[in-house]
Amino acid sequence: MELTGTQILIVDDKLDNLNTLSSILRKIGYNIDTAQDGESALHKTHSAKFDLVLLDIVMPRMDGYQVLSTLRKRFSMIELPIIVLTAVSENCDIVKALTLGANDYVIKPYDFSVINSRIRTQISLKKTQEALKQSEERYTLAAQATKDGLWDWDLNTNRIYYSPNWKAILGFSETKIKNTPDEWLERIHPADRDQVELYLEKLKKSKLKRFEVEQRIIHKNGSYRWVITTGIAVANNNGKSVRLAGSMADITDRRIYNALTGLPNQILLLDQLERVLRQIKSKNKQTAALLFIDLDRFKLINQALGMMAGDKILVQISKRLNAFISSDDILAHFGRDEFLVLINEYEDLKKLSDIVICLKAIINKPLHIPEAKEEISVSASIGVVIIDEKYESVEKALQDAESAMQRAKSSGPNNFRFFIEEMYTQVKERLKIENRLRKALEREELVLFYQPLVSIKSGEIVGVEALVNWQDPEKGLIRPSKLIPLAEENGMIVPMGEWIMHEACRQHKAWQNQGLCLQRIAVNLSPIQFSQRDLCKTLKNILKKTDLDPQYLELEITESNAMQDAESTIKIMKRLTALGISFSIDDFGTGYSSLSILKRFPLSTLKIDRSFIQDVPEDDDAVAIVKAIVAMAHSLKFEIIAEGVEKQQQLDFLRNLGCQNFQGFLFSKPLPAKQMAQFLTLKTVAT
Repeated sequence: MELTGTQILIVDDKLDNLNTLSSILRKIGYNIDTAQDGESALHKTHSAKFDLVLLDIVMPRMDGYQVLSTLRKRFSMIELPIIVLTAVSENCDIVKALTLGANDYVIKPYDFSVINSRIRTQISLKKTQEALKQSEERYTLAAQATKDGLWDWDLNTNRIYYSPNWKAILGFSETKIKNTPDEWLERIHPADRDQVELYLEKLKKSKLKRFEVEQRIIHKNGSYRWVITTGIAVANNNGKSVRLAGSMADITDRRIYNALTGLPNQILLLDQLERVLRQIKSKNKQTAALLFIDLDRFKLINQALGMMAGDKILVQISKRLNAFISSDDILAHFGRDEFLVLINEYEDLKKLSDIVICLKAIINKPLHIPEAKEEISVSASIGVVIIDEKYESVEKALQDAESAMQRAKSSGPNNFRFFIEEMYTQVKERLKIENRLRKALEREELVLFYQPLVSIKSGEIVGVEALVNWQDPEKGLIRPSKLIPLAEENGMIVPMGEWIMHEACRQHKAWQNQGLCLQRIAVNLSPIQFSQRDLCKTLKNILKKTDLDPQYLELEITESNAMQDAESTIKIMKRLTALGISFSIDDFGTGYSSLSILKRFPLSTLKIDRSFIQDVPEDDDAVAIVKAIVAMAHSLKFEIIAEGVEKQQQLDFLRNLGCQNFQGFLFSKPLPAKQMAQFLTLKTVAT
């Protein structure tokens, strides 16, 4: 048994006895303090913490019985074991000591091996009983909390026990979170952290017996979850807090009203929809309708005007919609820019269509907000599902309404569609594709194609862009334009992105070893990849494994992604450029970049979006935009790549503007690695 740190108080009025016993026990490894009378002993137990007391019975003024009786009023036999030391061998005296609460006794003259054995026994029992008590307390908390996560903070060691459920609420396994306070506190939303820490501090100082607080805490996937945390203080007999313990429950789905608009959230609406389904099943109601409203391109409004402006728009729209719908119907705020409407009564499909058309007109009505100099116009895509007896669950009704909305959105902005069974079939097919995609990595079905980046002036192939394709065994080759959104939706984009990065770097190094030199290999980063905390570490590991010099790797991020949180983007880019990696802005011209912010990005290249290139030189507006982008890039000393060049006239136009590089079908479509290697041997092409 570990003796280090065991604190023992010896109480004896005979100095020789104290010195002899203290010396021997210190040599064994105990920490010893002494008292020569009962009053001193009681004073020391007030000011210091002891694991065990050796107490002489026969002392002047206050004898050992009195000391023992007083201590037992403050400490249990578990909290402070007491072994009495006595020269009296009468059974009645020993019984008296044991009755008053002594854990054990030793008769003088001492056998020091016996004393040590009994000390070790009592300390072992104390630790075992304390552990059992702590375990029982945790069990009690667990029983009360059911599926909640438990936490238990030992203030002496400053370590926190987090239960598996606590970690699971945040998306982590048992081994992924350390037992430190920072693992919890640093995950709390900045706006909520001060309040949580204030409650914890009050618990520590015994100024509070219990607290309950709601806060946001970041999940492994980067989203914030709403949780409710409760805590209590566990004090010793002196009233000092020695442990804090409590539970944490995920209440994200229980929050009934949206904090921004004040509307019910989807939980309340779906509860009402459940009631409607029961009424329809019991023939007390014929039909109802569920509308799924999604504001078109609302993300662009946020990017152009800011999140606060977007919030004001959502509040105005919600007030308009709420003023229109019947008191029997329910409007709910679902997600960031989505709304649900439960229509309880309607006469026929024409009347229902009229209601939807009116809702669209309300949304389309111009908005006025301080952040915009001009009026803002917003449109919406609306999916409509008729709720009848065929629906067994609210989840299926919501799923169908969303499917109809997606069909409306695919037809262009400001449309609405009624759900039909064909949509359900298409959704099921999409799910099958997503499930196959999850296994595509392990089945080695992903393959990189490479499109040349060509110098307009010299005709030299200066680099390639790596583009991932999926050789789906059922659907054939699926191109990046369909594959990447699918991977982002089903969560595969992060592992897929790592594979793409590794394979691209490996291939570039292989070409170098063959003597095929390229200035760069460009790899796209999705917004989800870019927001990963360990992105820098991941890239360093990939470069090390593939032995590729970082100067040959160029990462592409879209303009809209870069501008979502410009300050954060700049910090991440600077960390990566410090490794030697370069950056380019992809699809430039489609977002809302501020020149003052753009020049702060550590960029090397701008890529002009193909939507502008395809219309030059015939379209005057496209010509003006491309000229402006090229002029701006030159002034900021950025290199330029024009995407989607398919005609010689486009290339000639770009050459005259001083655009340095291009890529597109005019030279080559994306090619597998072997065919790309053949192109690289040509060195140059006619431009």
